[in-house]
Amino acid sequence: MKFKFLENLGRDLRDSVLQLLRDYSEALILAVVMALVIRLFVFSAYKISNLAMEPNLKLGDFILGYKLPYGLSLPFTDIHIGGGAPRRGDILVFKCPKAPQMSCVKRVVGLPGDRVEIKKQRLIVNKKAAYYSRLEEQPSELLRGQARMVVLNEKIFNHDHSVIISAVDEDKSFGPYIVPPNSFFSLGDNREFSEDSRHWGAVPYSLIESKVWLVWLSIQWTPQDGGGFSSDMRWRRILSPVH
Repeated sequence: MKFKFLENLGRDLRDSVLQLLRDYSEALILAVVMALVIRLFVFSAYKISNLAMEPNLKLGDFILGYKLPYGLSLPFTDIHIGGGAPRRGDILVFKCPKAPQMSCVKRVVGLPGDRVEIKKQRLIVNKKAAYYSRLEEQPSELLRGQARMVVLNEKIFNHDHSVIISAVDEDKSFGPYIVPPNSFFSLGDNREFSEDSRHWGAVPYSLIESKVWLVWLSIQWTPQDGGGFSSDMRWRRILSPVH
């Protein structure tokens, strides 16, 4: 009788453990599937690895891109489903036109049919010139040693944001350029250190991956006198929205 009881107890314990494993494995599989769906169709994570979007996106920022505003791109294909068109001022992640295996992050300044030009560093869209005002903000330490730079507020079509331009080379011009259908014209906010539509032309909508949503983590890399870099957390930038 005693052995029968122990046998039944062992069987019940085994069945309970197996049921627990089944329950948790189903929950784990569901969590993994949901994470993959979110990763493929809703959000994507990226790391800022250059100075092209200073001062708004900094070297060492980790950002989240939101995919749904412009529709869905089916993984491993060139098929794009639904969605709206980008707007001037949006910061987008897209496949780099000259290196589609990589992602670029730039700001939209021109839409299909727009006439985009730059005269003496001033952005002009459809013959409407941007308005600029000086900001107290200083370029990052990584930029200060490169050239004399200034941070300005750029306002055009009721949208404004910070940009960095050269304080000495005022004769830089571009265009005019007419944006073709189903494409947008991109610029980096750091006009002196950005490869963008001034170099590769308009970007087709089909290359859009996501709209930049927020900075979820930010690490500042500071050059050291003896060589190398030190790292510090930028606490104020964590979970900060991007615009």
